[in-house]
Amino acid sequence: MKHATALFLCILLIHSCQKKEYTLDDLVETKGLSYIKDTNQPYTGEARSYLGKKVLAVHLYQQGEHIQATTFYPNGNKEYDIQFKNNKENGFWRYYFYSGQLNYESYRKDGLLEGKSISCHENGQLKTEATYKDDIQIGESRSYYENGELRTKYDSLGQGFYYYNDGKILRKKEKDQDEIFYNKEGKEVPFKEVEQYYK
Repeated sequence: MKHATALFLCILLIHSCQKKEYTLDDLVETKGLSYIKDTNQPYTGEARSYLGKKVLAVHLYQQGEHIQATTFYPNGNKEYDIQFKNNKENGFWRYYFYSGQLNYESYRKDGLLEGKSISCHENGQLKTEATYKDDIQIGESRSYYENGELRTKYDSLGQGFYYYNDGKILRKKEKDQDEIFYNKEGKEVPFKEVEQYYK
């Protein structure tokens, strides 16, 4: 009898120490904070959503505040990874290709772009890069072909260059001047002659 009682107490202790897993359906939101249904305690922990047995999303909460959301593709790779503070996007915002390769990354402050933002080709090569302050581009932005060659280089006013994938200038736009287009031989031509390269 003593052994049975001891075993029961051990099982009860183990069960009580196990952390219950919650889904989004277990939470309710009130005045910007999330609670487990039928409680008045702001929730701290994670809540998941599923499609069958596959995890679609994991959401993290701290004292009821939503601080991070991660979603997944059907193959289990990450799709989105977003951080929050005060119910706004705050922190890194990342989006991935189905393969798991990084597609896009930026940093948000109070929901606005802040600092450097990049995107990548699926082969891992850098595709675009730009810097922002209060959601406004500052300085130069650049884009690249899949082979790594520079594609465009523009300032925040749209002045700059568009290049062929061999590095030669396709388009030039300078302050207070009309845009100029060039063929691969470097000769100035109408836009129609280079339109097929201008994507």
